[in-house]
Amino acid sequence: MNTMNKSAQHMRPTAQEMAAAHDWGLAASSAEAPVRPFSFLYNGRSSTDLLPSWSIDCHTEPLDAHRTARTLTCTDPETGLAVCCESIAHLDYPAIEWVVHFTNTGAVDTPIIEDVQALDWTCHRDTAGEFVLHHARGSNAAIDDFQPIDTPLPPRSTCRMHSFGVHPWGMSSVEELPFFTVDADGKGLIAAVGWSGAWAAEFECDAANGLRMRAGMDATHLWLHPGETIRTPRMLVLCWDGERMRAQNLWRRLILDHYTPRPGGQPLQVPLCGLSWGELTAIEQIDHINWWKAHELPIECFWIDAGWSGTPDDAGDCFKAAANRAPRADLYPDGLKPVSDAAHTAGMRFLLWVWPGLARVGVEIGAEHPEWVLPGGEFDGLDYGDPAVLRWLIETHCRLIDAQGLDIFRQDGHSIIPPDTDPDRTGMNQIRYTEGFYTFWDALLAHAPHLIIDNCAGGGRKIDIETMQRSVPLWRSDYQTGPNGLCDYDAIGIQCQTWGLSQWVPLSAATTVDRNDYTFRSSYSPGLAINWFAFATVRAKTIDADDYDFDLCRTWLHEYLAVRKFFTGDFYPLTPYSLDASDWMAWQFDRPDLGAGLLQAFRRPACPDESATYRLFGLDPAAMYAVTNLDAPDTIRKSGHALITEGVVVTLTACPGAAVIVYRQVAP
Repeated sequence: MNTMNKSAQHMRPTAQEMAAAHDWGLAASSAEAPVRPFSFLYNGRSSTDLLPSWSIDCHTEPLDAHRTARTLTCTDPETGLAVCCESIAHLDYPAIEWVVHFTNTGAVDTPIIEDVQALDWTCHRDTAGEFVLHHARGSNAAIDDFQPIDTPLPPRSTCRMHSFGVHPWGMSSVEELPFFTVDADGKGLIAAVGWSGAWAAEFECDAANGLRMRAGMDATHLWLHPGETIRTPRMLVLCWDGERMRAQNLWRRLILDHYTPRPGGQPLQVPLCGLSWGELTAIEQIDHINWWKAHELPIECFWIDAGWSGTPDDAGDCFKAAANRAPRADLYPDGLKPVSDAAHTAGMRFLLWVWPGLARVGVEIGAEHPEWVLPGGEFDGLDYGDPAVLRWLIETHCRLIDAQGLDIFRQDGHSIIPPDTDPDRTGMNQIRYTEGFYTFWDALLAHAPHLIIDNCAGGGRKIDIETMQRSVPLWRSDYQTGPNGLCDYDAIGIQCQTWGLSQWVPLSAATTVDRNDYTFRSSYSPGLAINWFAFATVRAKTIDADDYDFDLCRTWLHEYLAVRKFFTGDFYPLTPYSLDASDWMAWQFDRPDLGAGLLQAFRRPACPDESATYRLFGLDPAAMYAVTNLDAPDTIRKSGHALITEGVVVTLTACPGAAVIVYRQVAP
């Protein structure tokens, strides 16, 4: 049966969208372009005034069937400053990305380069009126992590977005996610700021129908030595025309096709993980692996979190322990390899929690090189921007991956960026640190092509287009830590994370703590981390049905695996975003390539209504669908037209309650 329905066809880029993206590409790469999509000040003068008089070189080459690389280099004939814009035009999406490098090709230091904006562009409405800026909160261990924000921008208004993290921890998705959609009455653009440090964006409307957008690092004011090169944040822009949710789904598809890791050359399948605490013995960890297998619970990855390293004396100081990458000899006398071997024998991947940038004077590398340790309180760290430190980080963690048998490298930790001591080199240390951070991850992935990197920084605080190309957030918020951790666990918060994050980031994982269908289903996402920490008692006694209803747990896990494929489809929110316990929340994930999808609906703890009706999106009106509530034995048949116009009635007598309804296209 041909499942290429009308939904898939209407998601294809239009000629108008591709033309708009082409204009962006010309601005980034053409010698004749009157304006560029970036800007800076050089020796007090605007790049808009300077660049037309500089020498220009352009080069174009195809990367593959879907992408063309273009390089534009503008060089100042007086000082030798070369500004190189490397762009990639997507041929299958109305999208363009670029990153700008500055190089001093002269014989002396350059004048000051400042106010570098990776994005500087003015867009216009066809008629006067207000723009709307769609964006979202970042991850800060709160119930409103990833909450969507809609900001009207009428004439003569301004808006500012940023994520600085907590000084000196420059992180990209704390205060806000580094993504935004500009809506000019049914058309506009979606953009991402690709920078894993501190960034800011400003939006300024003029008196008529123009909106100027500027985005870049939080602060730049520096000169370059002869031969010195720096990079700026990467920008990615997608042009759209029509319905905004169609635009957000075009964005999801773009990210999945071109900005998602491919470990071993294969599409990334985010795993179903079983968590265990690191401060257990190797025998206990192997018992946990066997526990999953003995009860036929289909875990795909065995996860050891913090506590596995250091010495017995470090047990009361988790940060000191994490600053030592050696497995605790009293817990793991033969290292972690026996545990990873047991996981592999059981058909599981092996994940290990690591904090590469953490350091303590007198501990491990901090004993050999105390001068490398940057002050950060209990979070003293290492500088990825120091070439000697970076070499040590790469060599040490490549050895760790090999020696301990890692499949997933779970990187936690904040950034400790050394402060700039020269006011005329403001931003340089953050640039070098961030460049080194990318080099570190790229080196690990080159060393172990099968490796998956789990992007954690106290939760999802470093989610941006650069980290998304190299990693996946398996722990998207510390709000989901649970009652025994740092923060609370609330199914409403987990639901809202999925609602808010799915518009921007197609791949992530949530966790579940409680063992009931409402909280378990609330955590369904492309990946899932099972956080049942009762494992500490495995060796002390046999866990029986009084502790776990294994049949029920098995049913949940198999249900999740059966529907997981839908979470990489198109996302449609079916209710408004809400943190209110008296509301329903619902969404739909649709896979046009499969002719199938899923509806999830949640009746929250204080919701008085037993039933709600949801109209579906993205279906072929002329097709017939089989619709199944996974809690009911019967399957009904309805036309796509009926599902779109009349919807699906969901009834939940349990409060709270959760429904999972799947549909698939069938022959008439």
